[in-house]
Amino acid sequence: MLPDDDTLSPARLRELAQLIERQLGLAFDPEDERQAARLLLGLARERGESPQASLEWLTGGGWDAEKTARVANLLTVAETYFFREARAYDLIVDLARKRMTRGGTPLRIWSAGCCTGEEAYSAAIALREHFPAAPPDAWQILGTDINEPSIARARAGVYRDWSFRGAAEWLRERYFEPHGPGEWRLAERVRAQVRFDVLNLATPVYPRPDNGTAELDVILCRNVLMYFTPAQRRAIVGRMTACLRPEGWLVVSPSEASAELFAAFEPVYHRDAVHYRLRGAAGRESGSLVPAAGLAPTAAAAGSARSGRAPPAAVPAAPPRPGPRAQHLSVPAPSARDSRAAALREQAGHAVEQRNFLRARRLLQQLLYLEPEDIAGLYLMGLVLEGGGSKRAAHARFAAAARLLANVPPDAVVPGVESLPAADLRTALRAHSDTGEGRS
Repeated sequence: MLPDDDTLSPARLRELAQLIERQLGLAFDPEDERQAARLLLGLARERGESPQASLEWLTGGGWDAEKTARVANLLTVAETYFFREARAYDLIVDLARKRMTRGGTPLRIWSAGCCTGEEAYSAAIALREHFPAAPPDAWQILGTDINEPSIARARAGVYRDWSFRGAAEWLRERYFEPHGPGEWRLAERVRAQVRFDVLNLATPVYPRPDNGTAELDVILCRNVLMYFTPAQRRAIVGRMTACLRPEGWLVVSPSEASAELFAAFEPVYHRDAVHYRLRGAAGRESGSLVPAAGLAPTAAAAGSARSGRAPPAAVPAAPPRPGPRAQHLSVPAPSARDSRAAALREQAGHAVEQRNFLRARRLLQQLLYLEPEDIAGLYLMGLVLEGGGSKRAAHARFAAAARLLANVPPDAVVPGVESLPAADLRTALRAHSDTGEGRS
């Protein structure tokens, strides 16, 4: 809790929220006292001062790199590990194989919001595993993050055991050496193939050839967009679309799927990722959808043989639908007209985007008490439970939402999931449910 002080009045917190949105593009809700407390108390501890003094420091004078770094460090989660959501690396390997067969320009990959570098390095390791004889310039990998300490750790390439959770033993055996108690350092031959830079996605500094963000084949941007305001998300996706080559790929997390945001792409849904494929220059210019095939068979089987895990089954892309984009049609359910349910639904969705899962769970419990068959409530509760590791309970919510969605028109937009038409939401639910059953 924040101290009761006029310096921390709602008006001052709104001023702070507006400043953070303007400078970083990060969504910051001044009505959420926990978020305000986390930022100001954390900043006060770092600076050895009172929360009031920290607020004065943030809102007074000009905005500089130190303020950006400190706020970003406190409002974003620096949490990742090697080969997280591994299907993205199957996509990268498949694209590299096709590029090498045809010849031509190097495969270009951008890990946007790369945190401490595990994602970018996983791409480099996957490529080396499958193409050990490839020349050093066969691919180019860029990792960027707004958090300067995270970028410094990425460049150092030193990781603790937690970064290897779930990884096969061969990963450390082949590519790392002991660096200290519980620490491992990545081999220089891999570190040399990835470049890291500090970059604020809310600023219009991309696409640009000089910083490596132009003519890209793949952009990995997972669990990043959720931190930004809706307006900033639209601007960021617009710039990233311009960064891609025709038929380039944008990879986000399932909770970030949006037919509205990614209208220039054809989605391919998986349990742990959504791959969006840009279809040529026409799609880039008009924002229209062009039908795309699902992923071709990749080297998933080879990678799984090394790790001892069976490859996950691919989930096919949703078939293209003729006519205009989905209309905002209301689903004929009494809960859509209930103002209390609508408010809870909106607040819970915002809490999920902010990764405030405890608050989201409380709100969703209230919503599902009022409306046990609320589709958006069941879907969001499934995401919250899955994120917390409760796979079996999450599967039950996803399955219930899918059953209720079966009779909803494909172009209807479900209240609470306004950016995702029913047909796309059905595909996303199938991706979750098909792989979650029987897990605890």
